[in-house]
Amino acid sequence: PRSTLFPYTTLFRPTIRNNGALGIGANHLHEGLIVGNDIYGNNWRNFDISFASAAIKLTNTQSIRIRGNRLHDNNGQGMWLDQLCRNCTIEDNDIYNNAGTGVFVEVSRTALVRNNRIRSNGNGVYISASNDCLVAFNQLYDNGVVVHGMPRNYHGVYRTLKNNVVRDKSFWR
Repeated sequence: PRSTLFPYTTLFRPTIRNNGALGIGANHLHEGLIVGNDIYGNNWRNFDISFASAAIKLTNTQSIRIRGNRLHDNNGQGMWLDQLCRNCTIEDNDIYNNAGTGVFVEVSRTALVRNNRIRSNGNGVYISASNDCLVAFNQLYDNGVVVHGMPRNYHGVYRTLKNNVVRDKSFWR
Protein backbone atom coordinates (compact mmCIF):
# COMPACT_ATOMS: atom_id res chain seq x y z
CA PRO A 1 0.00 0.00 0.00
CA ARG A 2 1.01 3.57 -0.57
CA SER A 3 1.43 6.13 2.15
CA THR A 4 -1.27 8.51 3.26
CA LEU A 5 1.45 11.19 3.04
CA PHE A 6 1.70 12.54 -0.50
CA PRO A 7 4.88 13.30 -2.48
CA TYR A 8 6.52 16.56 -1.45
CA THR A 9 4.87 16.39 1.98
CA THR A 10 6.23 18.42 4.87
CA LEU A 11 5.42 17.51 8.48
CA PHE A 12 6.39 20.56 10.51
CA ARG A 13 6.31 20.74 14.31
CA PRO A 14 3.39 18.59 15.45
CA THR A 15 3.55 16.43 18.56
CA ILE A 16 2.91 12.79 17.67
CA ARG A 17 2.43 10.55 20.68
CA ASN A 18 0.86 7.46 22.18
CA ASN A 19 -0.01 5.61 18.96
CA GLY A 20 -0.48 1.84 18.88
CA ALA A 21 2.61 0.91 16.83
CA LEU A 22 4.13 3.79 14.81
CA GLY A 23 4.32 7.53 15.32
CA ILE A 24 4.79 8.14 11.58
CA GLY A 25 4.71 5.39 8.96
CA ALA A 26 5.04 5.99 5.23
CA ASN A 27 5.60 3.91 2.11
CA HIS A 28 6.62 5.36 -1.28
CA LEU A 29 7.12 8.87 0.08
CA HIS A 30 9.28 11.07 -2.17
CA GLU A 31 10.87 14.49 -1.82
CA GLY A 32 9.51 15.13 1.67
CA LEU A 33 10.59 16.85 4.86
CA ILE A 34 9.90 15.76 8.43
CA VAL A 35 11.11 18.58 10.66
CA GLY A 36 10.74 19.85 14.23
CA ASN A 37 8.42 17.12 15.53
CA ASP A 38 8.23 15.70 19.05
CA ILE A 39 7.47 11.98 18.68
CA TYR A 40 7.17 9.81 21.78
CA GLY A 41 5.26 7.10 23.63
CA ASN A 42 4.45 5.04 20.53
CA ASN A 43 3.85 1.27 20.39
CA TRP A 44 1.90 1.17 23.61
CA ARG A 45 0.21 -1.96 22.17
CA ASN A 46 3.57 -3.77 22.41
CA PHE A 47 3.96 -4.97 18.83
CA ASP A 48 7.22 -6.81 18.09
CA ILE A 49 9.89 -4.10 17.85
CA SER A 50 11.84 -6.07 15.24
CA PHE A 51 8.93 -5.88 12.79
CA ALA A 52 6.98 -2.63 12.79
CA SER A 53 7.26 -0.27 15.69
CA ALA A 54 9.10 3.05 15.67
CA ALA A 55 8.78 6.78 16.14
CA ILE A 56 9.24 7.02 12.34
CA LYS A 57 9.37 4.09 9.89
CA LEU A 58 9.76 4.76 6.17
CA THR A 59 9.79 2.12 3.43
CA ASN A 60 10.44 2.39 -0.33
CA THR A 61 11.10 6.07 0.16
CA GLN A 62 13.51 8.44 -1.56
CA SER A 63 14.99 11.90 -1.05
CA ILE A 64 13.51 12.58 2.39
CA ARG A 65 15.07 14.81 5.05
CA ILE A 66 14.35 14.05 8.70
CA ARG A 67 15.71 17.05 10.59
CA GLY A 68 15.46 18.68 14.00
CA ASN A 69 13.08 16.15 15.59
CA ARG A 70 12.94 14.70 19.08
CA LEU A 71 12.37 10.92 18.83
CA HIS A 72 12.22 9.59 22.36
CA ASP A 73 10.69 7.14 24.79
CA ASN A 74 9.18 4.90 22.11
CA ASN A 75 8.71 1.16 22.60
CA GLY A 76 10.51 0.42 19.34
CA GLN A 77 13.08 1.99 17.00
CA GLY A 78 13.63 5.73 16.91
CA MET A 79 14.16 6.28 13.15
CA TRP A 80 13.84 3.30 10.78
CA LEU A 81 14.58 3.31 7.03
CA ASP A 82 13.64 -0.04 5.52
CA GLN A 83 12.93 -1.81 2.22
CA LEU A 84 14.80 0.11 -0.45
CA CYS A 85 14.91 3.62 0.95
CA ARG A 86 17.46 5.77 -0.86
CA ASN A 87 18.98 9.24 -0.67
CA CYS A 88 17.52 9.91 2.77
CA THR A 89 19.11 12.33 5.24
CA ILE A 90 18.70 12.05 9.01
CA GLU A 91 20.27 15.10 10.64
CA ASP A 92 20.26 17.32 13.71
CA ASN A 93 17.83 15.11 15.66
CA ASP A 94 17.71 14.22 19.36
CA ILE A 95 17.11 10.46 19.56
CA TYR A 96 16.98 8.93 23.03
CA ASN A 97 15.45 6.37 25.38
CA ASN A 98 13.95 4.19 22.64
CA ALA A 99 13.62 0.45 23.32
CA GLY A 100 15.08 -0.39 19.91
CA THR A 101 17.81 1.20 17.80
CA GLY A 102 18.09 4.98 17.64
CA VAL A 103 18.68 5.05 13.85
CA PHE A 104 18.14 1.80 11.92
CA VAL A 105 18.98 1.67 8.19
CA GLU A 106 17.93 -1.70 6.75
CA VAL A 107 17.95 -3.01 3.16
CA SER A 108 18.48 0.51 1.83
CA ARG A 109 21.18 2.67 0.26
CA THR A 110 22.74 6.12 0.26
CA ALA A 111 21.51 7.18 3.69
CA LEU A 112 23.24 10.11 5.39
CA VAL A 113 23.12 10.06 9.20
CA ARG A 114 24.85 13.18 10.55
CA ASN A 115 24.95 15.66 13.41
CA ASN A 116 22.49 13.73 15.59
CA ARG A 117 22.56 13.39 19.37
CA ILE A 118 21.88 9.72 20.08
CA ARG A 119 21.76 8.31 23.59
CA SER A 120 20.39 5.50 25.74
CA ASN A 121 18.66 3.44 23.02
CA GLY A 122 18.87 -0.32 22.47
CA ASN A 123 21.61 0.48 19.89
CA GLY A 124 22.77 3.86 18.61
CA VAL A 125 23.05 3.48 14.82
CA TYR A 126 22.61 0.14 13.04
CA ILE A 127 23.34 -0.25 9.30
CA SER A 128 22.08 -3.64 8.07
CA ALA A 129 22.19 -5.11 4.53
CA SER A 130 22.57 -1.58 3.13
CA ASN A 131 25.18 0.12 1.00
CA ASP A 132 26.77 3.51 0.36
CA CYS A 133 25.66 4.97 3.70
CA LEU A 134 27.57 7.67 5.59
CA VAL A 135 27.38 8.03 9.39
CA ALA A 136 29.28 11.17 10.44
CA PHE A 137 29.57 13.85 13.13
CA ASN A 138 27.05 12.23 15.49
CA GLN A 139 27.30 12.44 19.28
CA LEU A 140 26.65 9.09 20.91
CA TYR A 141 26.24 8.46 24.63
CA ASP A 142 25.68 5.00 26.07
CA ASN A 143 25.28 3.75 22.47
CA GLY A 144 27.46 2.70 19.56
CA VAL A 145 27.42 2.13 15.81
CA VAL A 146 26.89 -1.33 14.28
CA VAL A 147 27.49 -2.08 10.60
CA HIS A 148 26.37 -5.64 10.01
CA GLY A 149 23.97 -7.76 8.03
CA MET A 150 23.68 -10.64 5.66
CA PRO A 151 23.04 -9.95 1.98
CA ARG A 152 19.33 -10.01 1.22
CA ASN A 153 17.10 -10.19 -1.80
CA TYR A 154 14.08 -7.93 -1.47
CA HIS A 155 11.59 -8.30 -4.35
CA GLY A 156 14.35 -8.97 -6.85
CA VAL A 157 16.70 -6.26 -5.59
CA TYR A 158 19.80 -7.77 -4.04
CA ARG A 159 21.27 -5.75 -1.15
CA THR A 160 24.70 -6.35 0.34
CA LEU A 161 26.62 -4.59 3.04
CA LYS A 162 29.21 -2.52 1.17
CA ASN A 163 30.74 0.95 0.83
CA ASN A 164 29.44 2.21 4.19
CA VAL A 165 31.51 4.81 6.05
CA VAL A 166 31.46 5.70 9.75
CA ARG A 167 33.61 8.70 10.67
CA ASP A 168 34.05 11.63 13.01
CA LYS A 169 31.79 10.31 15.74
CA SER A 170 31.97 11.45 19.33
CA PHE A 171 31.31 9.10 22.21
CA TRP A 172 30.84 10.44 25.67
CA ARG A 173 29.86 9.03 29.07
